[in-house]
Amino acid sequence: MHEKDLIQRGFELLGNDENEKKIFGVLKHYHISPLNINYDDFVQEGRLAFVNAYCQFAEKPSNDHDDFDLYAYKRIQWRILDLLKQQTALNSHSDFSLDNELISHEVIEEILIDPHSSEDIGTQVLKDDFFKRLYKTCTQQQQFYLVSAFVKGMNGREIADFYGVTRQAVNKWKKGAIEKAKLLSKLD
Repeated sequence: MHEKDLIQRGFELLGNDENEKKIFGVLKHYHISPLNINYDDFVQEGRLAFVNAYCQFAEKPSNDHDDFDLYAYKRIQWRILDLLKQQTALNSHSDFSLDNELISHEVIEEILIDPHSSEDIGTQVLKDDFFKRLYKTCTQQQQFYLVSAFVKGMNGREIADFYGVTRQAVNKWKKGAIEKAKLLSKLD
């Protein structure tokens, strides 16, 4: 079969309610409800993953229908999972901004940068009294995070790569630093 014919046949199979249910089953598995603003996009991506799975499966010697059902479900699942990971990565870039909801307004006011200063941002942060006190109360890993995020302007992935750790480890450092910042801001 030609690629064009395979794609057309894949879309025809997608018209079967049982095959559509695979997509909705994956979305339900990942707790993606119709209330999610990206729901329709996930459905469309699931459909494309199904057709792609059909095209790849049809080129294999075994065309067992039961094998295809499992294969298609897994391909849809992997595609949706990839999209969720991408979405999480995009959202994590805002984690290091000062408008992060986890950082209290008092902490934000303490570490705001003077836009009229001739010094670079890193120098201003290092001179900030709150930052100095926070830095002293943090563990070494949390200090790594503070300097990397606020002085060097690195994001979570860059910090993880620089120190040779996982993103989860960097998130742990960050959470610890935030908790200490909250405690310090209450003492002020």
